[in-house]
Amino acid sequence: MANFRMKNYRLLVLLVCFFVLQGCRYSAQYVNRGLEKFQEGDVEGAIADYTRAIKEDPSNSIAYYNRGLAKQKMNDLAGAVADYTKAVEIDPKFAKAYQNRGIVRQEMGILDEALADYNTVLELNPMDAKAYYNRGTIKLVEWDYDGAIADFDQALEFDPRNAFALRCRGDAKLQVEDFDGAIADYSQAITVDPRYAIAYFNRGIVLERKREYSRAIKDYQKAAEINPRLKKEAEARIKICESQLKRK
Repeated sequence: MANFRMKNYRLLVLLVCFFVLQGCRYSAQYVNRGLEKFQEGDVEGAIADYTRAIKEDPSNSIAYYNRGLAKQKMNDLAGAVADYTKAVEIDPKFAKAYQNRGIVRQEMGILDEALADYNTVLELNPMDAKAYYNRGTIKLVEWDYDGAIADFDQALEFDPRNAFALRCRGDAKLQVEDFDGAIADYSQAITVDPRYAIAYFNRGIVLERKREYSRAIKDYQKAAEINPRLKKEAEARIKICESQLKRK
C-alpha cells in the first residue's frame, strides 16, 4: 500500500512538472508572437498575446515587462506601471523594468518614485548611462543644478554622443551662470545632431546674456528654420538683440 502511494505521488509530481513545463513553453510562444505583433504596430494584439502568456505562466516576468511596454505605447500609464511592478516583484534584478517604470512615473509627475527607480537601476548597473540621464532630468526640474550636472557628467562618460545629455547639462550650466560651459555643451550637442533646434535656441540665450547679440541672432534664426514652432519666440528674441545692437 505504501509503495502504491509513493508511486502515485511520484506520478503526480511528474505530471505537475510536465504541465508547468508545457505552460512555460506555451507562454514563451505567446511572448514571441506578441513581440512580432508589437513590432508590426499591432499593439492591442501584442497585449492580448502577452496576457495569454501570463495566463499560461504567471511567473513570466518578460511577459509582464513586454505588456508594460505595450501599455506604455497605448498611453495606459497606470497599467504600464502595474505591469512593470509585477515584473520586478517576480525578478527583483530586472533593471529595464525599473528603468521603464521610472520613465512612466516621471511622465506621470511622480518624481520621487521615479527617482527611486533610477537609483535602483544604478545600484544594479552603475554604468547605465540612460539612468544617469533620466535622474539628471529630474534633478534639473527640481533645481538641483549641481546634482543634475554630476548625473549628466556620468551619462556622458558612458555615452559621449548623447546630444540630449549635452543639451541638458548646458541648461544646468546656464542656470548656475557657467556661460562658457553651457555654450560648449550646446555646441557639442549641435555637432552630434546638427538639427537640434533647441540647442541652437538655448545657445542663443547664453550668447544674448553674454551680449554677443550678432551670434545670438544667428542661433535664433537657425532654431526657427529647423523648428517653425520656435519661430515666434525666436523672432521676439531677435528683436531684442537687434535693439541692443542699435544702442552700440
